[in-house]
Parts: sequence; C-alpha cells; structure tokens
Amino acid sequence: MTYSWQQFPDNRAPGDTVSLRPLSPPSATAWKDLYITVLHESDERKVPPLIAQAECAIVKRTWELFRSAGDPLQERDALDVAYCALQALRV
Repeated sequence: MTYSWQQFPDNRAPGDTVSLRPLSPPSATAWKDLYITVLHESDERKVPPLIAQAECAIVKRTWELFRSAGDPLQERDALDVAYCALQALRV
C-alpha cells in the first residue's frame, strides 16, 4: 500500500505526531466517465473544458498502464480511440 504524508502547518510543535493516510487508488474508469460526459454534453460552451479534463484523465491512465505489469491491450486501444475522438471534437 502506498502512503503519503498528511499535510500539517509548518508551525508544528516539537513532539507532534505525523500520521499517514493511504492514497486513494487511481480510478481506472475516471477517463471513461469524463469521455462519456463530453459526448453527451449539449452546451457547446462547456465542451472545451470537459475535453481538457478527459484528455488529462486519458493521459494519466495511459501512464498508469505503462507503469503497470501485464498487457492491458484492449484498454490501451480504447484510450487511443477516445483520445483521437476528443481531438476531432476540438476542431
């Protein structure tokens, strides 16, 4: 399990304890949810920022898959298709 230091003010008193809390696991489906949200958004003003969010989630998930063991080829292909579709929506 991965842990991160909980944020404390710099003015901690000597002897204060520092607790650890688990990082929340990255969501493998976050990129899909954002992608679907973009596809269903009817307000053209909201689309560009949603595209940016979805693209960031896709890049993050691609990086996670790159660093993981195994070969999730189907998800990598889906990420590629989704990213290309978002690029087409930008135009």
